[in-house]
Amino acid sequence: MERDAGERTAVLRAAEYLRLVSIDGLIHPREVCAAVGEDYENKPWIFMNARELVNELDGITFAPSGERDGRYRRLASSAGVSYAGKTALKRTRNAANRGRKRIQNALRVANDISDDERRRAGQQITARPTANLHAANVHRIQDRSWMGREGNLAGVDPPLERVLI
Repeated sequence: MERDAGERTAVLRAAEYLRLVSIDGLIHPREVCAAVGEDYENKPWIFMNARELVNELDGITFAPSGERDGRYRRLASSAGVSYAGKTALKRTRNAANRGRKRIQNALRVANDISDDERRRAGQQITARPTANLHAANVHRIQDRSWMGREGNLAGVDPPLERVLI
């Protein structure tokens, strides 16, 4: 959905307000919307968009406070990195588990499915946990900064070179 200029301005003002929150400070989305002159009940997305914007531009991370009051806590950099990683992996695992359950439920009631299709579905079920592990380690595989400029292991200690080859 395309936002008009006034709505984009409200998100930018909300992002500026979020930047002022101190580390470990608590803030409620209603407070942010009220500060920029918007009604949270009608436009709750303003806070969420502003939260994503300050994360994208400044690396500032807000997480639910853990209380049941709807407030968010600004995390320190190290805590923000840890929170983002754990949240992403949890979502990946949950999505894989939901997919596995859907496949299993469909297989349980399907009586017109061929053996080949059933085998393929079984392979997908067993591939889900592997996909989770792969997603978590992709950045390690793609980061080859430890290698020499020529792409070889020049300059690396010989014991490590033997382990990697």
